[in-house]
Amino acid sequence: MEKAICLYDGSYITNGSNDLLFTNCIKSLRQHSSCEIIIYKTSNVNIDGIKNLNNITFIEFKKNDWENKKMCFRIQTVYNHHWNLNDKVIVFDVDMFFLDNPFKIFKNKFDYFYTTRSDIKTSSAAINEGLTGFIYSEKVKNFYNFWINQIHNTTWNAFKKNNLNKNKWLCGQHFLCCLYENKNNLPNTISNVNFFDATCHWNYTTVKNNFNDIYNKIKNKSVGVVHLKGGILKQTKYVSEFLKILDID
Repeated sequence: MEKAICLYDGSYITNGSNDLLFTNCIKSLRQHSSCEIIIYKTSNVNIDGIKNLNNITFIEFKKNDWENKKMCFRIQTVYNHHWNLNDKVIVFDVDMFFLDNPFKIFKNKFDYFYTTRSDIKTSSAAINEGLTGFIYSEKVKNFYNFWINQIHNTTWNAFKKNNLNKNKWLCGQHFLCCLYENKNNLPNTISNVNFFDATCHWNYTTVKNNFNDIYNKIKNKSVGVVHLKGGILKQTKYVSEFLKILDID
C-alpha cells in the first residue's frame, strides 16, 4: 500500500488558529494521491481543515518527546510505526506543497530514497531530509535500526566526525549526507540497501528565501514538490500568495 507519514507540533501556525501551511500541505498531498496519510501530532495542532479527508490517520504524541530532539524522535517514530511488507512509504515535512503525485518516485527500483538539493554543488549539505521514503522490508527495518544506533552510539567514522548526538537537529540530514558521500564505501551492515536519489524535483528548496523562485515553480508546476525551507517563506503573507495559485480545494 501507499502511505505517507509526518510529525507536527503546531509550530507553523500562520494566521491565528488557521494553520495555513500545515493544512494545505496535507490537502495538496491528498489532491494528488489517495495514499493513507498518517499524521503524528501534538494535542494543540488544529486539524479542523483536514479531519474529514478520507484515508487519514491521526496519532497523538507528547510535545516533551519532540522538543530538543525532533529529528531523532521522527526517525524513531517511523521505525516504530507498524508497516506491512512492501508498503511504499513517504516521510515528509509539513512545510511543503505537493504539485504532483510523489508516489511516482516508486516507478524506480530502490529500497530507500532521499533527495539531493537544487544547489548541491554549493551547499554545505548535499541532501535535505524533508522528503524521503522506502519500500518496507527487513532490509529497511535493519537500516533504520542501524541509523538509530549510530545516533546514540556512533561507530561509523564518517558520521562520527559530525559530533552529533540524539538531541541534535541534524542527526537525520547529516546521516543521509554521509550515506550520499560514502555511497561506494558503506558499512557492511547497510551495504545491501539499494539507495536512490529522487533529486530536488521532489523536494525543491530555494536559496536565500527566493519568493519568486518558489512562486514560479508552483505556477508552472515545474517540480513535483516545493519545500518552504527557512522561516521567511513560512510567513502568512507569502503562504497566502502561494495558495492563490495552488488551487487547492
